[in-house]
Amino acid sequence: MIERTAKAVILVLCPFLGYGFGFALYESLARARPESGLLLFGFGFAAFYAFWLLFRKWLVFICTLEHEITHLLFGLLFLKLPRGFRVTLHEGGHVKLKGSNFLIYLAPYFFPTISFALLILLVFIPPDYRTPAYALLGASAAFHLVSTWADLRPGQTDLRKAGLIFSLVFLPPANLAAYGSLLAFVTGGLPQVADFWRTAASYSISIFTFQAGA
Repeated sequence: MIERTAKAVILVLCPFLGYGFGFALYESLARARPESGLLLFGFGFAAFYAFWLLFRKWLVFICTLEHEITHLLFGLLFLKLPRGFRVTLHEGGHVKLKGSNFLIYLAPYFFPTISFALLILLVFIPPDYRTPAYALLGASAAFHLVSTWADLRPGQTDLRKAGLIFSLVFLPPANLAAYGSLLAFVTGGLPQVADFWRTAASYSISIFTFQAGA
């Protein structure tokens, strides 16, 4: 009952959140300084995409491993203890948890685990020494994006368990929030990430109140 209510509320909010995060991302990129790490991020992103096109079949295991680890991490976040973890080279993978929910099912489709692990490490590196690592951050974002795109199909088990319609509505704003946070960090560090979320909230509330008052 609680999960059903949460999904209903999220379905209502998703269009407003998508609008808010979309405009916040646009503003974050528009205000980016030439000396920010955005170009290096883009270079890393493009370089990995070329690498993916050449060596995709050798990266399948890593894609599956990240996918299942993301399920596991979100399961632990919701105190769903693991009962089993299996990743194979040719037969996919599976993580068994003591219970689940829609966020655990959908986490690999909007949360770039490797990228956020790198982001946490970069927080502890002084800004002057951080810039070269932005190319690696861009490559990790490309890795998650292309591997997730390869997994997205209507018959995918995770999407069916979370609800196909719900997944299609929820995932776009969730991805805007995740990738927008990465790009905001590249353009201005943690202060810019906080500003990105404040701007997204402001735009989301403004369109919601506008629609409510119409």
